[in-house]
Amino acid sequence: DTEIIVGMPVYEEIPTNVKQAIFYLREALTHYLRRHKIEKKAAIVIGGEWEKRDKILDLMRTIHEEWNRPTPVEVTAFWKPHIEGEIPEKSITFERKPWTVRAFMLLAKEADAHLGIVDADVSFNHFVKSAGSLLDGLFEPYYSGTRRAKMVQLYPPRGFYFDDGLVHLFTHLFISSVYGISYRHAHGGEFSIERKFNKKLLSEQIPFFHDNAYCLECQLLTRTSMREIGKPV
Repeated sequence: DTEIIVGMPVYEEIPTNVKQAIFYLREALTHYLRRHKIEKKAAIVIGGEWEKRDKILDLMRTIHEEWNRPTPVEVTAFWKPHIEGEIPEKSITFERKPWTVRAFMLLAKEADAHLGIVDADVSFNHFVKSAGSLLDGLFEPYYSGTRRAKMVQLYPPRGFYFDDGLVHLFTHLFISSVYGISYRHAHGGEFSIERKFNKKLLSEQIPFFHDNAYCLECQLLTRTSMREIGKPV
């Protein structure tokens, strides 16, 4: 009975503003469900690393202690498993963002829900209104228009003090030249996948690269582009 899942991956440290960002998203999601007369619920899910499980638990305790008002939007979290090997090099850790995004995709598949990914360091300058605009950009193409979208990738403004601007520039030029489709920030962090298309992506025989990958978003975009221009994947 879940219509929308918003996944929020955290990797190193949990940003100080993440609790406030989750609050704005929860309020905006509640309004979104009511506006579209959706009777199903929605969920905001934090996904993190095994080493940060204590901090994730502390965040969840704080949220559930402070937010006790009934709402159709559930806030929950998970951390990825860590499987010890005989030696550290043989341990399985599922580290970094691509594995977290895959976990969100599997969760959305089981829930039969649209999936949106929002970086944990997101900042909403106009509070709930900004969060609502983000949700409109991510999910509205699945509910309106004559040709429904399969995947939505936003063009968020990025600060290149910490993000490598050359990575974004090279990816934009490469995808544009190969696929003829313009993705200006293929590593932007905010994107969504339609529920049925998410299942198709997970069922493909060609594997995604998770270990040592910059992100999963660019791989998802190229798979989507190949489908759109009629090439096999």
